[in-house]
Amino acid sequence: MPARANRAPNFHPSVKMEYADRSFLAGKEAGYITDSDEKIIREYVWEKAATSHISEGRQLKVFYTLIRWRIFLLAPYLDLTYADVLNGIESLKRGKNERGNPFKKNTLHDYTRILKAFLLWMIENDRIELPEKKIRKIEVIGRDYDTTEPDDLLTHDDVLKLIEVCQQA
Repeated sequence: MPARANRAPNFHPSVKMEYADRSFLAGKEAGYITDSDEKIIREYVWEKAATSHISEGRQLKVFYTLIRWRIFLLAPYLDLTYADVLNGIESLKRGKNERGNPFKKNTLHDYTRILKAFLLWMIENDRIELPEKKIRKIEVIGRDYDTTEPDDLLTHDDVLKLIEVCQQA
């Protein structure tokens, strides 16, 4: 039987949903996540999982991103105003990651895309009163497709050497 057949069925076998629990706990301990935030985020992600069949890894990304967003938003999700959303987006753009560096363009893209979808879901489900047309107009920050230089890629010879070394081990 090929080795592939013995692998875990998901692409990222180390992904565990308990990581979301830890992120919620850390957010609550740090004071930027409320019980109502946790409840609405979980409901959103569970609905996305049930209706769009997103993977556990994707669920964790959405959990983590929405939890981290609350650092930049001035109010709990269910109490947000349009001004809070705009201020939060600008705060994120000026913000820094955990290493103290400005956020990369792809991080800003993911954060704004996930927040926008979440806000539209809350509007659609009558959880929040925000101007839907204005939320739809929020532009998701573009992606940076040039994150890998050609010299960073493995050559055909590099791959063959790796395979040879693995076979010898």
